[in-house]
Parts: sequence; structure tokens; C-alpha cells
Amino acid sequence: MRRAVGIACLWAMLLPATAWAQLSTKLAAIGGYQYDSNVYDVQSGLPVPGTADFHYGDSYYSYGGQLDLRETYGQQTWFATAAASHFTYDHFTELTHNEYRLDGGWNWRLGGDWYGTLEVSRTRTMVAFTEIVQLELALATDQRENALVGVEFVPDWRLEASGFTHQTREPLLNEPNLQLTESSGALALKYVGVTGLTGGLTGGYTHGSYTDAGAAATLAVLFPTFAYDQTTVALTATYQPSAPSALGPAGPSTFDGAVGWSQRTSPTGFDQVSGVTGHLDYKNQLTGKTSVQIALDRAINNYLTNAGAEIDTSASMSALWQATYRISVAPSYSWLYRFLPDQGFIPNTNRGDHLQFAALVINYVPRAWLDIKPYVNFQTRKSNYFGANFNATVYGATLTVSWQHPPP
Repeated sequence: MRRAVGIACLWAMLLPATAWAQLSTKLAAIGGYQYDSNVYDVQSGLPVPGTADFHYGDSYYSYGGQLDLRETYGQQTWFATAAASHFTYDHFTELTHNEYRLDGGWNWRLGGDWYGTLEVSRTRTMVAFTEIVQLELALATDQRENALVGVEFVPDWRLEASGFTHQTREPLLNEPNLQLTESSGALALKYVGVTGLTGGLTGGYTHGSYTDAGAAATLAVLFPTFAYDQTTVALTATYQPSAPSALGPAGPSTFDGAVGWSQRTSPTGFDQVSGVTGHLDYKNQLTGKTSVQIALDRAINNYLTNAGAEIDTSASMSALWQATYRISVAPSYSWLYRFLPDQGFIPNTNRGDHLQFAALVINYVPRAWLDIKPYVNFQTRKSNYFGANFNATVYGATLTVSWQHPPP
């Protein structure tokens, strides 16, 4: 918390006094209702673990507020966000909780060659029951610091250095001090000589360590702290035209992609995986009112509950139809395969989860200060882990009342 407060103070000190008159401010009050047919993601036919309750569904009401500040002064931009919410559950009252989010940073530029970003964020959120194996409320506190420095050192070439530190605390029933700490650094060389197209090469290194990791308790005598090292190299490309193409008024396509190789090693030998990684994000403005997006992704991530790695392969499709200037409709579908090596129900076996998610969101803005957003989604998981299969239907709505200066 002290680091988050510190960045807010730094933000205030760096902001020139003469610029306060141009400060952009947005204040919002947010309320919501949601019903979930399977709150704990329980497999059909089984009771809620630890109980004889076959009542899976529940609803909650939420309320909260958010403050956004943004200031651009010359080549410098400062920003800050603070948000908090309260969730009250009707049936599973033990899930009632509070969440918050703090975020602040500085986008800077010196002359025409040097640029960069400093950002600090802190969040406290409920852990989804697809991520844990307990049937009790878990709240994760996540702290992250990001920095990037770039320079255009010769015509059409850029060199960027970036890094982050990250800490997640996720107290669980049998792991009350479970924590993941990470630090990472990366270098990227980019060529921008073709209009709208940026290509390059990037390489990064991440070191992470787990504490109070009960999943690897059998190695605790030799390895009191479980750690990993991960390296990634990739070719990258983005295409973002600055003007509509000759194809017509619908506008051009854009994409952001990378393909490379990632390898993770661990002194315990418990957390060693490697493979092809990368992503592709393609967008197309089909008409003046309709756009589509397709995304593919493969990455080596952390499964904090087991202090282990997971290889996530995903594909998603979404669309946005701006029916009128007040109403938009956004359908989406995503598929995810999670491979968790050596984390199966039977020791020394692998776990594999297939998750699907389909959603429809309608955004209605009857006034500039009022936003009404009803939604419905369906999610399902098929797994070789005992008791992990489930499906759930969720529907609800959020209502946002906001004040903004200067007016939108």
C-alpha cells in the first residue's frame, strides 16, 4: 500500500502547478446486480464441498465508485485511478467482500528521441473458483511496478528497455502465506521504416519465487523457497495505419503479433517447461458500425495455487455492432486449453482443462452521464482432474452515473 501511496504523491509533485487548470477529471458511481447459476464451479451431481448443499446458484449486489485523473502538459502525461467496490451475496453470505484498485503513472518524452513510462498499480480482488481448489473465499492482493525507456537512435530504428516487479499475495486455506514474487527485464529492437508497420526482435528474462507453497511441500527441506527462471525470445510485428485505406470507408485492418520460444527452469525440477509462445490480435472495421476481432495466444503462465507453471493456449472471436450512437452490442466467444504439468489428480500426472466462454454485452447510453450495461454469459470446463467439470450461466447488469470535466 505504501508504494501505491508513494506514486500518487510523486504524481502530484511532478505535475506543474500551471497545468492544474487543464486537469481532466472523471468521477463515477457504479452499481450492479449479477446471478450465477454455479458460484463455486461445482461439478453437476456433487454437493458444495464440505456441505450437503446442492444449491449452486446465488446472486449479489455491488456498489462502488471510481475517480480518474489525467493531465497532459507539453510532452508529459500523468494519470491516476482509484476505485473501490463492495459485493453482498444473498445465499452464500460468506462471500461478501470488498475490492479496490489503485493505478498511477507518467508517460514521458524528452525531445524527439527519448520516451518512456512509469506506472504503479495495486489491486485486491476475489480469486475465481476456476483458479483454486478450495471452496472458501480467497482475496488476492496484487502489486506491480512497470517501467519502459525507449530511444530512436538512428532513423527508422528504436531500442526499448522495459521491466517490472510483481508481487501477488493469495492466502488459501492450507497456505495462509502463499505469495508469488517476480522481477523481469526485456530488450526490444524495432524497425519503423514502413508506413504503419513496426517489426522487431525482443528478448526477456523473468525470475520468480513462491513462498508457503504447500503443493511442493515434499521438497521443503531442500528448497525452502521454490523459484523459477524463464527466458523468452520472439519476433514481433504490429500494423496500425494512420489513415483509412483505399478499400473504402470501412477503414483498414490492424494487427499485433509475436512468435517465439519460452523456456522455464527450476532448481527443484518441479517446474520445467518450454515451447512455442506468441500471440496474434487482428481487428477489422467491416462497416462504419461493425467491427470484428480475432485473437490467438500461447503463453507459459503461473498457477499460483500449486506453485507451478501452466501452458495456456487460447483463441477468441468478438464483434462490436454500434446499432445507434446510444446502443452497442458486443457478442464474444473464447476457448482456452490449460495444460498443468505434474499437477494431475494422481501424483506425477498432468492436468488438462478445456474452458469455453460465450458472452453478450449490450451498452446503452441514454445520457452522457448515464451508462446501462446488461450482459449474459455461459461458461463450461471439461477436465481430466476429478470433480473439475462444471458449467454455469451468468447474467446481470451494471449502472454507471458519472461526472466529467471538461464535459465529453
